Amino acid sequence: MIATPTPIAASPPSGVTAEPSADAAASVSALVVSETGPPAEITTPLAAPNPTEAVEKVFAMFPAIAARRASPGNLLSGGEQQMLAVGRALMTNPELMILDEATEGLAPLVRREIWRCLERLKREGQAILVIDKNVNDLTRIADRHYILEKGRIVWEGTNEALRADRTALHRFLGV
Repeated sequence: MIATPTPIAASPPSGVTAEPSADAAASVSALVVSETGPPAEITTPLAAPNPTEAVEKVFAMFPAIAARRASPGNLLSGGEQQMLAVGRALMTNPELMILDEATEGLAPLVRREIWRCLERLKREGQAILVIDKNVNDLTRIADRHYILEKGRIVWEGTNEALRADRTALHRFLGV
């Protein structure tokens, strides 16, 4: 499901800076994480000059939602509701999109569709923080991985380092 920024008990790993976003609303705690220093300009791939264009871009990303555009949201399947939630989040042109277990409990076809969408968003420059247990899908789209245990970062590294660290995969992820 889509989540709002939440403070993490552990401090950022060495070499990673975390600074409040200059565009954050007064009532929202926003954090941009950058490995190279101060936060860089983040582009939003669905930024559209008008709402109609943004809706059409979401429909292009999720054809199943486009086919059901006349249906009330509460009549959509669980997978379609999740696609709708991601699409609604994208309509806000987020600097950082946070997804927590976005594919949990969904049919395999719907899972693949959501992961395909996340891959596309990454290619288009969207910053995404994904919290998930599916290491295979995560390693296809993530640049960095952080494993938390009881609110603390217990492992961090690149895709290559995660794949190579069989001990961490087994100890922390049960893989």
